[in-house]
Amino acid sequence: MSGAKKHILMISIPAYGHTIPLLELAKKMAHYHKVTFVVSEFLLEGLHRRHLLTDNPTITILSLPDGYHEEPHENALSVQVFSRILQCGIPSAEKLFSTIIPFSGNKNGHSLVSEPVNLVILDNMIAASAKALHNRGIPYCLFNSMSSTLVLQTLQVHADTQVSEEPIKEMLPFTDALPLSALYKALFLQIHEATLLTAGIIINTAYELERGIIDAIRSHPDMKGVPVYCIGPLMPVSKAETGHESIVKWLDGKKDKSVIYVAFGSIATPKPEDIRELWKALVKTEQPFLWALAKKEQHHLSEEILQKMSRQFEDDENSRCLILDWSPQKLILQHPATAVFISHCGWNSAIEGLATGVPVVAWPMSADQRPNAIELVRSGLGVLLEDTGYFSEKTVDAQDIYTALNEVADFARRGVLTKYQLAGLVWRNRLDDITSANGSAEKDFQHLVTG
Repeated sequence: MSGAKKHILMISIPAYGHTIPLLELAKKMAHYHKVTFVVSEFLLEGLHRRHLLTDNPTITILSLPDGYHEEPHENALSVQVFSRILQCGIPSAEKLFSTIIPFSGNKNGHSLVSEPVNLVILDNMIAASAKALHNRGIPYCLFNSMSSTLVLQTLQVHADTQVSEEPIKEMLPFTDALPLSALYKALFLQIHEATLLTAGIIINTAYELERGIIDAIRSHPDMKGVPVYCIGPLMPVSKAETGHESIVKWLDGKKDKSVIYVAFGSIATPKPEDIRELWKALVKTEQPFLWALAKKEQHHLSEEILQKMSRQFEDDENSRCLILDWSPQKLILQHPATAVFISHCGWNSAIEGLATGVPVVAWPMSADQRPNAIELVRSGLGVLLEDTGYFSEKTVDAQDIYTALNEVADFARRGVLTKYQLAGLVWRNRLDDITSANGSAEKDFQHLVTG
């Protein structure tokens, strides 16, 4: 993409965990090229409300009517939900791709995109739609918002790969014999096939974080001639002046390394009985805590708690607890008051914990979250709560949560860093180096925008 400015079209799936990192990549690329960012109609209002969309004149935001919607009270990480995301995302992307204008070519019907496109960057979950681009001679890159393990797993899958007869509850760490459900096999085959024709693989990771896996990807026979760009971590820019002043003021009023931050991403939510046990543990610590809990899940808390929430920004005893339906995660993790992060360990949260140096109490729910959590524990950045998630029949005990929080943060020894907090400082400094002007992530990004 060297020379004059190009027009890059970028598209994700209707899921915040995939859309937000791709949007951050769009903001970076807009310094070099004109970018059209296509977002699911379902997510558009939420991105505006979270102050994540940009006023950059070199980025055009387009809303795609893909037909996706949430069903109330459903298991958000169920196979049915994931299937519906793909069923909405792939056909709508194919329809769009069949009408966009190649950089040199004639327009084919009505299109949301009015200008010729040099390159498309699409989420690898909708890789099946890339055939429409290849057939029209439009180059594309696949964007992987998850750990690079997923990319390596897709390269292992072939038509004769066996399908597990048992339900696969979550992705497993890389193994030579990978058990797959029929759904995941079909998806991984689509990604593998699209990889053979792609102009590059873009991964939201840093080479130093997953060195062995990245090396295995780059040396795979099917990756010959395919560049791999490790340009992460891609973290949303959150500033106090973008509508989060009250949260910053609340954090500013707390002592350094005193706040427990709880967030399970935009999809994952513990079971109702786990929510109540978590509340007990948080109260028992006698520490201030900030909990991002979706509105549709807040009714699992007691009426007394819900009444206190209406006064939680007031300067009294109620201000020790702050419960929000969404929170600016990077802003909170970077604040000196934050001591520990209770996280589901989705990939975005995992690398944000590393990049900000905040140790975690890992509470994986499903998908790739358990292997991510295991890697954080191996990195010295936290502890893992056992037998958690949608498929566990166990209720997580308040005492276990309380014990884990005290092991990681040791609130009784204020001013003395725990081994987990010291490890966090090491990782924060490493990620600062990786993302600096001379770091590997920035070098890969420069190769992407100029190559």
